Amino acid sequence: MDYTIQDNGQGVKKITVNLSAKYIDPFLKKAARRLSKKNNIPGFRPGQAPREIVEKKFGSMALLENAVDDILTQSYYDILQKEKLLVIGKPKIELKKMMPGEIFEYTAEVSLLPEVSLGDISKLTVKVPEVEVSEQEVEDVLLDLRKMRAQEQKTDKAAKMGDKVIIDFEVKIDGVVIEGGQGKDYPLILGDKVFIPGFEEKLIGRKPQEKVEFKLNFPNDYKADLAGKKADFLVFIKEVYERILPDISDDLLKQMGNYKNITELKEQIKKNLLLDKQQKADQKLEIDLFEQLINISSFKDIPELLIDNELHRMKHELEDSLQSQGLSYTDYLQRLGKKEEDLNKDWRSAAIKRVKTALVARKVSEENNIFASQEEIDQEIKTMEKNYQNQPEIIKNINSKDFREYLFHTLTNRKVIAFLKNKVKIVK
Repeated sequence: MDYTIQDNGQGVKKITVNLSAKYIDPFLKKAARRLSKKNNIPGFRPGQAPREIVEKKFGSMALLENAVDDILTQSYYDILQKEKLLVIGKPKIELKKMMPGEIFEYTAEVSLLPEVSLGDISKLTVKVPEVEVSEQEVEDVLLDLRKMRAQEQKTDKAAKMGDKVIIDFEVKIDGVVIEGGQGKDYPLILGDKVFIPGFEEKLIGRKPQEKVEFKLNFPNDYKADLAGKKADFLVFIKEVYERILPDISDDLLKQMGNYKNITELKEQIKKNLLLDKQQKADQKLEIDLFEQLINISSFKDIPELLIDNELHRMKHELEDSLQSQGLSYTDYLQRLGKKEEDLNKDWRSAAIKRVKTALVARKVSEENNIFASQEEIDQEIKTMEKNYQNQPEIIKNINSKDFREYLFHTLTNRKVIAFLKNKVKIVK
C-alpha cells in the first residue's frame, strides 16, 4: 500500500492511496465467499464455491464492487493508525481508479482534531459574585405564589392594574392587519407585560364592552419587519375580572407544601432562591474560567467541519426550545425576518467559542488523565434507574451504548471543571 498526505489547510488533509493487486486479493476472496453464500451455485454448498468459479459466474468487476467497502475501510483505518491521525467525522472518499487486476486508487479528504496548547492554568483568576437573597426578593416570590391562587370575580368596574381582561384585538399598519395581529377572547392580566410597552396602560380605566383605539410604535429591537413602525390598535374589552389574592392562611400554607407557618415558608423560598443564584454563579464561573483558558491557549487549524457541527447542534437546541413553547423553527425565522444562513452568520463566533471550550476541556482531560470510570457510569445509571423504575422504555435507553458514551463525556467534563476550579484562584 502506497499513499501520500497533502495539507489542504484549515485542519484538512487529503490522502491519496494506491493499492496493489496483491493488497486487494484477500478482500476479493472474502467477496467471493459472500457472493457464493448469497447465490446458489450448482454443485457447491453456500459459501464453499472456489473463487475462480464465482468470478467466472459473476465477473471480476462484480467481485471487486462487492469488496470495495472492505478495501476502503481497512486501508483507511491502517493509514490512520500508522500516521496517528485523530480525525473527526467521516472522510470524503473519491474513487479514482478501480479496475480488476490493476492499481486501486482513491483519495480521502479528512478533517483533523486540532492541536491545542494550554496556557498556565494556575495563573488564572476568576471572580464570582457574592450570593445573597434580599427580603424583597422573598416577598416578590410570595406575592407570585398568591397570584397563582387568586380568585377571579367578574366586575362592571373599570379595569385596573392586576385585573384580568378578556379582549378582542386588531393591529394594523398602513391599514393592513399584520401577521398575528388579530385575537378573539384573549385573556390578559394587566401588568404581565405580554404585549409591547404601552399597550396594557391603554386599557387601564376602561370598562367592559368598551372599545379602545390608539397608536403605538413597535420597539426598535422588535422583529425586523415591524421594528420601530407605528401601528393602529383596536381593542374591544369584553369582560373584566377582579383578581382577589388569598391571605396567608393555614389552608394556603398546606396547599403550598404543608408549612407550619409563614416563617417556615419564607425560609424555604429563601433556600430555593439561594440555590438558584448559586447555580447561576457556578455557571458564570465556569463560563469565565473557560473563556480565560481559551484566551491563554493556542489552537491550530480548526476545521470548518467542527464549526458546522456546532452550528447544527445549536440549531437543534433552538428547535427543541421553540417546540417546548409551542413554536416552530420556520415561524421563528419568519418573525425575525431572517434565513438559516443569516442565523449561521450570527452564531458563528459563538459556535467557534463552544468548539474551543470543548477542545480545551478535552486537552485538560488528556494531559491530567481525568476520565470518568466505568464504576462511576454504572453508579449514575443505577441512580437513574431508581428514578425511572416504572418506565421501562427510559430504562432501556439509559442502558444503551450511546447513552453510556454520553454519560462518559458528561461525567468527564464535570471532573475537568472540578479540577480547574482547584487550580485557579477564585475571588469573591
